[in-house]
Amino acid sequence: MARSPSGLLQVVVLIGIGALFYLKGLPWIRANFTRSEPRQASGGGSTYESSCVDRAERVNLAFGSRMGSFVRQSEDTSGWTGFRADIDQQIAEATAACSCSAQSCEKARKALANLRGVVAELDGAIRGASSPGSGLVLQLEDIEQMLDQARELAASGN
Repeated sequence: MARSPSGLLQVVVLIGIGALFYLKGLPWIRANFTRSEPRQASGGGSTYESSCVDRAERVNLAFGSRMGSFVRQSEDTSGWTGFRADIDQQIAEATAACSCSAQSCEKARKALANLRGVVAELDGAIRGASSPGSGLVLQLEDIEQMLDQARELAASGN
């Protein structure tokens, strides 16, 4: 069954609202409602595990902070190509930093793998090969939750 133009418009609007919340709302919430001191592993968490999660979170924030500019202005494919190469490199480096067998590292690696999938999905949409899936915002929220869980695991030494 083909979707009507108004149905597609509704999907695009919902994705736009979700992306706006992810890009503007979550950073604002974090800046205004989280601790101001740097997060560190407490308890039994090793510095290595905490570093892994820190790197994964930095990649996610780097992606989230610039993703919207390409979603709103899809004609900038050359800028997207450079940004994607940079994010892919950061994901690879963070994944390598998360090579430990601790649960926190495993959770961070899974979040990074999911982020790599989101980047690939957006790449197809920006290049015009496909439209971004309606679950994109949910995928980004899942990545955030996985990184939060990884942070908690690292803090508890897991």
